[in-house]
Amino acid sequence: MNHWPAAIAAMADWIEQHITEPGTLLDMSRQIGYSPTYCSTQFHRFTGMTLREYAMQRRLYHAAIAIRDTQERLIDIALQYGYSSHEALTAAFRRAYGVAPAEYRQRRRLIHLPLPLPAERKQGGDYMLTEPNIRVEYIPAHRYLGVFKPAQVEGEPIWPGHDCDLVTHTVESLSAVSDVIIGSHTAGWALHGEERQYFYGLGVATDYDGVIPQGFELRDVPGGYYQVVSHPPFDYPQDNAEVMRRVEAQAFDAPCAVKGFRWKQNGYVYQRHYPEGHGYMVLRPIERE
Repeated sequence: MNHWPAAIAAMADWIEQHITEPGTLLDMSRQIGYSPTYCSTQFHRFTGMTLREYAMQRRLYHAAIAIRDTQERLIDIALQYGYSSHEALTAAFRRAYGVAPAEYRQRRRLIHLPLPLPAERKQGGDYMLTEPNIRVEYIPAHRYLGVFKPAQVEGEPIWPGHDCDLVTHTVESLSAVSDVIIGSHTAGWALHGEERQYFYGLGVATDYDGVIPQGFELRDVPGGYYQVVSHPPFDYPQDNAEVMRRVEAQAFDAPCAVKGFRWKQNGYVYQRHYPEGHGYMVLRPIERE
């Protein structure tokens, strides 16, 4: 997901930025700096879909979010995202998601929302490698809804028995109910002594009683203190592997650095990975000695 050619990422960015505008292929190609033919051919080559198909998918995605999270009239949402009528939106929505927009809004049916193609990563800039920082953070009690797997083995599929796209689309569909602190698309490791079990999903409130998708587990996570090992924003293409190595070495291979505390033997370790935003963090649970 993080290695799309720059031209493809730029096209996806342009579509996202002009999602409610009647832009054309020529408009996009002029801004990106490639010919319309090159844009169309390369996009289809790398994604397996045409630019028009991708733009329609993204408009329908944004319409679904508006239907789910606002009380705007369906006709207004339809017109905002390029549909000529309420009926046109309903037909497209039903084809894509198997349910009518009104029923989706009323019954909160779970649909699998596709993620956008990844944005073009920044390169260069003023970022520099440094040693990780350490601080303490308290995370209140919450629940975690996600897919869990045994410790990753080299050459093994990331999600044995699961479709990766289906998992990420499901998490995206549930993002509206994610916890404020442990948000959606949060990964990490469940600790059982020396054993680590990788997971991916989202945090939810302690009183969450909504849908649990097939293959997902809902687990209770008590409130507690975490040692946070973090690296500030960095150049993703050049330094991501080294940043992750440095942070995870401090989080897993070194003693607890917080005075009067020790590592908890069981619990949940969280990752926050946003290279150009807050950088990379690993949050490991600790307890008083």
